[in-house]
Amino acid sequence: MTLSVQDITSRRGQRLALWYLMAAASIVVTFVAGPFIQFPIAFVLPVALAAWFDDFPHALTLAVALPAIRFAFVFGLWSVPWSNADSLVNGLIRVAMLGLLAVLTNRVAGRHRALRREVAMLEKILPICSFCKKIRDQEQSWQPLEIYLRTHADVAFSHGLCPECARQHYPEYAD
Repeated sequence: MTLSVQDITSRRGQRLALWYLMAAASIVVTFVAGPFIQFPIAFVLPVALAAWFDDFPHALTLAVALPAIRFAFVFGLWSVPWSNADSLVNGLIRVAMLGLLAVLTNRVAGRHRALRREVAMLEKILPICSFCKKIRDQEQSWQPLEIYLRTHADVAFSHGLCPECARQHYPEYAD
């Protein structure tokens, strides 16, 4: 199954809309809960998911915007017993932590994608006997090339030496 550029762009756009919708929901929950009840996971989820699945700039945007909006609530809408300076410091700490979360999540996601590509490439390399062309399967048994290829597709070859060919062509090293 191949995806067109339009399909990929459409899926990415849908994911971005979901992350921003989650962020909006977390803002609503934050506003309704008020200044004294905090749900840090509400800000963590959209930032982490955006950093994992999409571009880093969107995750960083959420990491800055969500605490900034909460700060705006404290500064303009809520009556709180602490100073605006305290609220600003708390907001900056939230931005720093969410930004760090975005950076680390994005790095882990990139490494994960690279490892998946490498594993997919390595899964396509087959051990094949240099003489008789039998292929060693996952159960460590040797099958003729034709039988193996009849059941598998899209693979690359690597060379090896099956026990029968080792005895036939190199008897002095066989045992």
